Order: sequence, then structure tokens, then C-alpha cells
Amino acid sequence: MSITERLEYAETLSPLLLRWEVVAVNRIRRVAERHRLSLNEILVVAELFARPHGLPGSEIAVRVGLGSGGISMLLARLEERDFVERFPDPLDRRNTIAVASPEARRELWPDLLVPDVDLLLTGLDEQQAAAARRFVGAAVDAGIRRAFRASTRDHRRRQEQRDRRQEARRRRPRA
Repeated sequence: MSITERLEYAETLSPLLLRWEVVAVNRIRRVAERHRLSLNEILVVAELFARPHGLPGSEIAVRVGLGSGGISMLLARLEERDFVERFPDPLDRRNTIAVASPEARRELWPDLLVPDVDLLLTGLDEQQAAAARRFVGAAVDAGIRRAFRASTRDHRRRQEQRDRRQEARRRRPRA
């Protein structure tokens, strides 16, 4: 796709995508309020819904843009509310894997996910809905993968900067 075509698509799609994002953020905020959860808590549960085998806390933190210290407390709160279950990581016993609980699936799944599908597909016939599912699914999946790679690079860059600052502090002569 040429840069001109990309700009044309961006000009056409950006306002629509921004409007959809505003609708989604407002809906997610209402779901969080209804269930007495913070926006970060609902984002973590939503990320875990997309990962049925769970994720380590450090990866959740990167995916939702939180610090590693904050994610531990957030997961503990979600575990107290029975929205998250944590298990030892079979590959690294120092870590745990967080998984959305059956309670979360029962309480939050319908509020978080069904409305999007209803809003997007209502009014389409079966063939149109199937085509939309394939196209939107592929486009969103590819976009999420690219966004995650970018956020991982940013996270790695920030970590490297912190490590360099700490190393510089260690090397400074003490007075």
C-alpha cells in the first residue's frame, strides 16, 4: 500500500475508529463502575479473557501499561474479589500465572464483550456477519500484535534507561 493510500485510509477510518474507541472506553468505564472495579482492574481482566491460559504478572503489566509493583497489588485485589486466579508458573517457580476466574467469566464477560458484537453485527445477515467477523478479526488481531510489539519495545527502552541510570549511580564515587 502506498503512502498516499495509507493517508487516504487514515483520513477515512481515523474519525470512525476514534469514535468507536470513545464508545468502548465509556462502556468499559460503566462496566467497571457497575462492578466496583478500577479502570486498570477491568483492563487486566479483559486482557486475561483474551488469554485463556493466563499470563505472568510482568507481561500483564506491559500489555496494559502498568508498573511491575502496581500489578502485584492489582492482581491481589482481583484475586480477593474472585475475578482472578493465580497459579505457579511451571517454567519459573518464582513467577505466577494469572487467569480470569470462572466468576469473572460469569460476571464480567457478558458486560465486556457481548455489547461490542451486538453493536457491530446487528442488522447484518448471516453471510455479512461471517465476512465481518473474518475481516474485523484479522484486522484487529494484526493491529493488536503491532501495537504490542511497539509497546514492548518502548517498555524495553525505558527499562534499559533505568538500568543505565542505576549503573551510573553505582559507579559514582561516594563522598
